[in-house]
Amino acid sequence: MRTERIAYLIAPLLMASTLAHADPKWMKESSEIQSLLKSVSTVEGDLGVRFANVGLRVNAVRLEEISQEDIKEDPMLQPGDVEISILTEGTPHSGDCKVLGSPTFLRRKGQFLPQDRTGMWLLTGVCAVPN
Repeated sequence: MRTERIAYLIAPLLMASTLAHADPKWMKESSEIQSLLKSVSTVEGDLGVRFANVGLRVNAVRLEEISQEDIKEDPMLQPGDVEISILTEGTPHSGDCKVLGSPTFLRRKGQFLPQDRTGMWLLTGVCAVPN
């Protein structure tokens, strides 16, 4: 009887902890990736056009919802934010800008916020680390 009572008390806590840390979603289908890339505006049209123009091919996209623990560690994050990592191949034609090719963005309320120099350069054409 006592073991059952403890199980009833612990079960909701275990469920809540697994819900808070949802597994990241991977996009690998070309049509799904292209749909996401077309939804992001850049200095040269959409992100799909920008990747093509700079010589990068997108292989996969990783989406991960920001957890409450992440928000506690970084107060700049907000509930509902989604981290988007775009895995690419190829060498970017970036001139003097030192970019790596696989950018990370934060999707917040429909906006895509670059999280690294590569993302900033792809979206804006400016070679700088985002603020």
